Amino acid sequence: MSSELAHTPHETQMKAYMAVFITLMILTGVTVGASVLGHKMNWNRQTAIWIGLAIAAVKATCVALIFMHLKQEQRIFYVVALFPFALIVVLITFTLGDLDRWIYALVPG
Repeated sequence: MSSELAHTPHETQMKAYMAVFITLMILTGVTVGASVLGHKMNWNRQTAIWIGLAIAAVKATCVALIFMHLKQEQRIFYVVALFPFALIVVLITFTLGDLDRWIYALVPG
């Protein structure tokens, strides 16, 4: 049996799934660590939220590329997907810009 036949597409796909799973678990730990570190270092809430959103964006990208099989799509699909992504970025940015006015009323401490 040759080495090409030893690795089936199913095995390769399972390795990618496991790699993403491990990456998601590590990034979840990083999110918790950033939260604890931010609390101990007295970061303001906007900084903590931006860091959490950045980690969440990396996690969402991993899920979309591998679990939703977007990695195998044609390049034109990325152009179509760019508009909703840009809209989300704009909406989150506007929300975070207004965060300092109302976050203290919602979250005690």
